[in-house]
Amino acid sequence: MLKEQKKDWNAISDKVWQDGVIVFDTNVLLNLYRYNEEARDELIGLMKSYKDRLWMPYQVGLEFLDNCEAVKIWLHKGYKDLSAQVDECKKSFFKFYDSHYSKHKHIHRDELEELFDKQLNPIKEKLSEWENAEPDYKKKDLVKEKILALYDKRVGNDYNFDELLEIYAKGRIRYDNKIPPGYKDDTPDKKEMGARHLYGDLIAWMQIMDYAKAENKDIIFVGDDLKEDWWEKVKGKLNQPRRELLDEFKYRTGREIVFHTQKGFIETSKKQFNENTMKEMERVMKENQQIQDLIRKMRESMASIVPRYDIQSLAKSYIPSYEEIQKLALNQNIVSLQESLKKAQEQFVGYRSISEQIAKMTTNGWNVTEVKKK
Repeated sequence: MLKEQKKDWNAISDKVWQDGVIVFDTNVLLNLYRYNEEARDELIGLMKSYKDRLWMPYQVGLEFLDNCEAVKIWLHKGYKDLSAQVDECKKSFFKFYDSHYSKHKHIHRDELEELFDKQLNPIKEKLSEWENAEPDYKKKDLVKEKILALYDKRVGNDYNFDELLEIYAKGRIRYDNKIPPGYKDDTPDKKEMGARHLYGDLIAWMQIMDYAKAENKDIIFVGDDLKEDWWEKVKGKLNQPRRELLDEFKYRTGREIVFHTQKGFIETSKKQFNENTMKEMERVMKENQQIQDLIRKMRESMASIVPRYDIQSLAKSYIPSYEEIQKLALNQNIVSLQESLKKAQEQFVGYRSISEQIAKMTTNGWNVTEVKKK
């Protein structure tokens, strides 16, 4: 009989739940900034009720502190960007009007402007209202303060230089052979950010296993990073931890680990939660999945173009040659790629450099779609 068939996973989960150490992944902690105040406070309250069982891998703490500022900037940027889009809508409309119908005797510009302002100003006012209601994190970052207080003296040690180099070397072998976790992060942008980012998931995984072995403790791991290098697909959905992770954990530590999403953790805890909090969690999880899908599609588009064209060499010249423009114009994916990068930029600053490289292909008035039409 296969060893996987011998285990009663439900019984293991019940056993671990009794006294297992709880590890929240970075994405769960960062999501606290994205919930409304009621949901955020209720979720932090849940974490506080398990304070004596909390532990944080050093890598998770490092990622949280590195990324929380970017999340806060993104939150405020959303209001300003959307307000600018409202202005751009009006500007674009009247630019078209001035170019084509300014002499139309029955279409009056001043009346149109008045109608636009009546419809669009309430949208800008509502965006401003929401922005003013957003916590002023520059004055007081309550999320960071509460997280640091919860994990006071409950954060693991970092690896030394030699230990990190060893993980990087092993990580390359694991990623090449799609051994979880982390291999889905093996992308050009992550490589550009450095080995600590590229192998971040693997480092955290190793630190969790080292802690479980040293302390002789089972682990409850809570994460919302629903990718194939952490979760298995069952009936088309990622809803079961990878067996390789369960087996490796048992082999290296002699203990057990159970995996939960944050929603699953709440349901298992049997704590009574406000219905609005559960809706907030579902909203954020859905947004996370949409972002991951967008990035995946963008990378697929990049993969279809980058091998065929030397983007870096094009970027060095101020105006690409006519032959290069013609080649690019023949590619059906280039326009959709630019749009994907533009959308991804709004959530992931790290893709800005790639977008700039693509933009340089159409510098100084050259336009791929126009060339294609000609």
